Amino acid sequence: MDFRSFAEAYRPEVPENPWARTQLAPAELIEMHDFLARFGQRLYRRLQSGALMPPADARRLSDLYVSRALSLDTVVHQHHERVLASISETPTVPDLDRNQRVLADFVRETTEGLPPDRAERYEEEPLLTVDQQHYARILSGGVWTVQMFGHTQSQWHAILTGGALHPDASLRSQIGLANNASVTIEHRRRLYAAQALYLPAVEPLRQAITGNLAEADALITLLSVARTEPGLTVLPAPPQFEAYAGAANADFLVFDVPRAQVIGVQVKSFEAYKSREHYDPDRIVLVDASLDLFGTLSRRTHLGRSDTSTRSWPGQVTGHFLDSLDIPRPPWPWLNRRELAESRQRVQPLVAEARNRNHEAEEIVRERVLTALGR
Repeated sequence: MDFRSFAEAYRPEVPENPWARTQLAPAELIEMHDFLARFGQRLYRRLQSGALMPPADARRLSDLYVSRALSLDTVVHQHHERVLASISETPTVPDLDRNQRVLADFVRETTEGLPPDRAERYEEEPLLTVDQQHYARILSGGVWTVQMFGHTQSQWHAILTGGALHPDASLRSQIGLANNASVTIEHRRRLYAAQALYLPAVEPLRQAITGNLAEADALITLLSVARTEPGLTVLPAPPQFEAYAGAANADFLVFDVPRAQVIGVQVKSFEAYKSREHYDPDRIVLVDASLDLFGTLSRRTHLGRSDTSTRSWPGQVTGHFLDSLDIPRPPWPWLNRRELAESRQRVQPLVAEARNRNHEAEEIVRERVLTALGR
């Protein structure tokens, strides 16, 4: 769909900052949502009227955003730890049921070796005295969105200014996103190994992790398509194009810049076909992380039982991307080799268990997106 027609389903402003009503959200995260809305306003103008942002202004906005995002990193880690803290309070009575013992063991093992000031956080909030969904939303909706925008600033600059995209931009974004997602993959592995991931008390956190990694796999796949299709640029959707867009709700936007065409992409962890009637078919294509990206594995979901069932298990695209990445000699000057090595180490258990089907996933997404763009 052409830029202007696509913009007709959206609005330039957002009605409110949803994080402002979430008591557990840090002030820094509320501020970052305001930044995302500013990107959305600029993008709406670009689509609706063709208005380009002066490169110097775009650079200032980008630099300010990245500096704020980096300052949020410490807060992100603190809240991530509070998510773990909320899993269970330290047991004080001997007659805990098995589920409670598993959770208590996980929290105790998590705190071993931590400095006292960090370990104390695990005793701040017992599970039953907080709203778990707030924690899950902070982990998934807030923090991950901030990271996606941070790692796609080159793409934002190109779209908003009409400038050329650096040849390494998509690859650099993929590596940064995969590095972030590898931390979540390791977090999930530890929860599963502790037999805590499928306990009812952890359900909001499990859903958040699953959605997080489904989006990571989809975005890394879309960026792979963009690397091999001249003129394509991929952006995470700002609030105006996501949370407030109704049937035109998109997680990502794919631009065919030379032809001034754009399509939205909505990602579902599983059973995307059941959601088709809820989305605008002219503006949105669906990607199912379980089917299209092959994100499933057999998992034990009940304590004390050996039987397994096929469950949504995204992150496989991310893991195999990191594991199979071919580093040139000399390496790219922007590459943090130590960070990459640590990320690769985190995903090794997943890579060893899951078959690499990244190429198949890429071709499925490529065909769907290019068809929607009229290529």
